[in-house]
Amino acid sequence: MRAKTKLSPPGARHGVFPLLAHVLPGWLMAKINPHAPTHHWHLPGGLWIEGPLDINIFERSWGVMIQRHETLRSTFRASLLGKPLQRIHRSTPLGLERVDLMNYPSEVRESVLRDGMREQLLLSFDWEHTPPWRITLYRLDRDRYFCFLAIHHMIFDAWSQRALLQDLTAFYGAYASGASAPLVPAPGQYADYIAEHMTALEGGKLENALAYWERVIMPPPTFLDALFDHPLYPNYPHAGCFEPFSVPHSLHKDLIRASQALKTTLFALLLANFSLLLYRRTREERLIISVPVANRTRATHKNAIGCFGRLLPIEARLDESLSFRQLVQEIGLTVREGLKHQDVPMLRVFERLHLKDPKYWSAMNQVTFAYQNALQSRVEVAGVSFSLDVHWDLLGIARGPLICQIHESVDGLHGHWEYTTCLFDKETVVCWIEEYLRLMQVATVQPDASIQTILNAATLEAGESSTNTQGDWILGEENP
Repeated sequence: MRAKTKLSPPGARHGVFPLLAHVLPGWLMAKINPHAPTHHWHLPGGLWIEGPLDINIFERSWGVMIQRHETLRSTFRASLLGKPLQRIHRSTPLGLERVDLMNYPSEVRESVLRDGMREQLLLSFDWEHTPPWRITLYRLDRDRYFCFLAIHHMIFDAWSQRALLQDLTAFYGAYASGASAPLVPAPGQYADYIAEHMTALEGGKLENALAYWERVIMPPPTFLDALFDHPLYPNYPHAGCFEPFSVPHSLHKDLIRASQALKTTLFALLLANFSLLLYRRTREERLIISVPVANRTRATHKNAIGCFGRLLPIEARLDESLSFRQLVQEIGLTVREGLKHQDVPMLRVFERLHLKDPKYWSAMNQVTFAYQNALQSRVEVAGVSFSLDVHWDLLGIARGPLICQIHESVDGLHGHWEYTTCLFDKETVVCWIEEYLRLMQVATVQPDASIQTILNAATLEAGESSTNTQGDWILGEENP
């Protein structure tokens, strides 16, 4: 039995700790070719800042952030056996770079900002000597700034943005009011999570989880050849594009009502519609859709900074005789069961199943559906507003062959489709977005209709067979 790792109190420790399997690919790519751009692992986020920002207080607040969160003062190296290790340092200098764009005409400043951010993203990190992140404060106007954080996914995930916004603004507010910003240790650190994770994955729990994922993954998923405009081939270039979209306000309200009536989540409803779209395009009755999850199962992890997130393979089985209600219920159940076993890294599962060929991993992750609940994205303190923003399109690449990402905000549902341009044409993706929205609308009208009926109705509404001049959704008859 593996011995439990004894940790120092949060905020007080330094030293060397192991890494978890799900962050190893990012580290390995950097070690294999340290001079090659690895920007598809870099998160292009930051804060829009409006108001009379006190830059000295802002820098002090960042300094406290670094001391509070160990991952922000961590470097990475290989052990004598070649295994990756995380080294937590007692302190790390901030190194805030300031760039004043006010010398540029106002109409080009945001374009110059984007160019500057893109340059930052393309720079690699010196893993062994400095933490893998850098920060730049751009000034666009007298009281308008953008604080750009280029940070590696190994130490930061989407949920970490919330912790950053909450802590940074709390410290800024305290200093701005003349009070001290006490260095309160974070309730949980990423190194704590690693130790807990290693202890949890012992004995019966590990075996149960591995057995569950074996049932989901086996037989191994195959490539959805009918989905691609161009053949999928090994080592394809990752140049990509983004196609943004928004769910109309009225449809958003219909989706909320439908999720309540079906006693499910909005996420499960949207995922079920996404599986319908994939089925219509491929006619594959068994689909594996890769779904990112926050994986913050303990309260102490909620406000920690680190790479907790995982990609879970969610199985959807499509039978045209099923009603949409039944499909949603089955997908909802599958998601809940998957979340119960989310602690096991998929690399561990693939080792257990002897799926060593990279094609299996590629097939499992060829299609991704990402959904993010409404998070607090704006805080106003001391007369200054701080708003989260992420610029995925800056990367110029696709993180996978096809990704549909939807996020909930105060003004509705918005999202984008991210796709690899050597595999998909823009016209195809635009058509998919329109079709996805039609499927949402049809399914919310009559959730007890069969999958076949819903697909027929969406086809009619698109004008492929006939149109409904009254603007109502027509549900087609079932084929005998």
